[in-house]
Amino acid sequence: MRANLSLFLTLTILTLPLSAAAHADTVSADALYTAAENEIGNDLDEAESLVVSALKQFPDEPKLHFLCGRIMGQQAQNSIFSALGYAKESLACFSQAVELEPSNVEYRIGLLRFYLGAPSIAGGDEALAWEQVAAIQQLDPIEGGKAELFYHQMGDNTDDYERTVAHLIKEYPLEAEFPFQHGLYLQSQEQYEQAHNAFLQAATLKVGSDAQLSALYQLGRTAVFSETNIAAGIHALQKYIDSVPQDSIDLPSQEWAHGRLAQLYALQGNTNLMKQHLIAAKRSDDKNLGKTLKDIE
Repeated sequence: MRANLSLFLTLTILTLPLSAAAHADTVSADALYTAAENEIGNDLDEAESLVVSALKQFPDEPKLHFLCGRIMGQQAQNSIFSALGYAKESLACFSQAVELEPSNVEYRIGLLRFYLGAPSIAGGDEALAWEQVAAIQQLDPIEGGKAELFYHQMGDNTDDYERTVAHLIKEYPLEAEFPFQHGLYLQSQEQYEQAHNAFLQAATLKVGSDAQLSALYQLGRTAVFSETNIAAGIHALQKYIDSVPQDSIDLPSQEWAHGRLAQLYALQGNTNLMKQHLIAAKRSDDKNLGKTLKDIE
């Protein structure tokens, strides 16, 4: 397994949905959760202080423990001498979140990612990771399938990965998630034609789902990387823009899709349409998008 602290820290910065649990102090717990989460990008020390204080008031609130795991993980990323200590605190928080709400798939996925991404000195453990995979499979077969694929990818278990993904696609022929996940894997291996075909398959399944819409976007992104299937990539991105909710926080923004279209039209030599989509992309203040489009401005 290729485990390192930096990878672990990247993997643990996850989006956490609000818990469905209800009790008399939920509003106060939610307010503290929101305050701490909002400070992650502004003042990490303040975020840490807020979540520690919140946990003193609500020690049995699992979402606060999971948020603690995220914050401590980022603190470790920014620290030199205290990185290991923060990483261990992060693990303790993730573990407590799962203990308090064992049926929460998101919490278990976070713990799985920790075990697979962290070095053993910080608590990384393949065997414990597999326990989380098995638990997730019991709770949600689709999420469990994704967890198993992630497990094999992180362990560089190519044969097991290929066997598992083939089984999942056959077992769930109407599910967009597995050909989509396979497309991402192939794309990461720079097997662009195979990735294109996998995304094409996902784009026809479960229309309107996150996986189906994401597949449309990735068809365009793959075309940018490969500089092939450009017309198909343009068509997919235009369809994506027409379909994706403008307020979605889980999918690439419309501005990113316009940016990819600008790149594809630049590859075609269509300056007019490239400029039109570049203007639309620049409505975003996303610095990463600006860097991505720098070469065609």
